[in-house]
Amino acid sequence: MGKMNIPDEAVNIFKELGINSAEATWDCHGTPVVLHRYIEIIAAKLNVSIELLDVVEANTKDGICSMKCIASINDRQVISYGECSPKNNKNAYPYAMAEKRAVDRCVLKLANLHGFVYSENEIDGANKPKKAETKIKGSVHTPLDGAMDDLTEEEHIEVQGIAHDIIDAFDNNQPFLAYEMFYDNDLYSNEVKEAVWFLLKPHSKIRTALKKMKAS
Repeated sequence: MGKMNIPDEAVNIFKELGINSAEATWDCHGTPVVLHRYIEIIAAKLNVSIELLDVVEANTKDGICSMKCIASINDRQVISYGECSPKNNKNAYPYAMAEKRAVDRCVLKLANLHGFVYSENEIDGANKPKKAETKIKGSVHTPLDGAMDDLTEEEHIEVQGIAHDIIDAFDNNQPFLAYEMFYDNDLYSNEVKEAVWFLLKPHSKIRTALKKMKAS
C-alpha cells in the first residue's frame, strides 16, 4: 500500500485549526481521507452555518438521493451536492449518506481543504478496491487483536465507515438509525458486522444500547 501523502497546504490548515492531521485522516490508497467526526469539529471551529439542505432528487425504491447544501462563514458562501445511489453506496440509508456528503463537501470547501483531502463519506464509489484484492491484516492499520485479519481491504474500509456512522447516529440522538445500520442491514456479511462490533468496543454505552434495542 502506498504511503499517504498529506499536502503541506492541508497540514498547515489542520495546524491552524488545532487538529492533528495524522489523527484526523486515514489512508485510502495513498489518498488522505478525513474522518466525518473531524469534519464536524472543523465546522464547529469555523462557525460554519448551514443555510440550506434540500433534496434535489429522491427515489426511495431505487435507493437514490441527491441533496443540495448551501453553507457559509460570514459573507463567504459555498454550494455543493451529495449524491447517493447503489452505484456509489452500499448502505441502506441513502438520504443520510447524501446529506453527509453534501455537508462534508461544503465544510471542506470553506476550510480550503477541498481538493487536498476527501471526506470518508465519499469513498464508497468506484475508487474503492475490488473485493478480490489482497487481504490486509488489522495490525497494519490499527490494533484489532485479529478481528479484521480475514477481511479484504474493501471490507476494512467498509467496517470503519459503518462504525463511524453508528457513532455519529448516537451523537446526533438517532439510536434507531444506528440500530438499522447494524442489525437491519442485510448488505453486510457476518464477518463485517463482527469487526464493526469490535471497533465499537471502546464505546460500551453504544454497544449496551444496541443490545437493549435488539432485546426489546
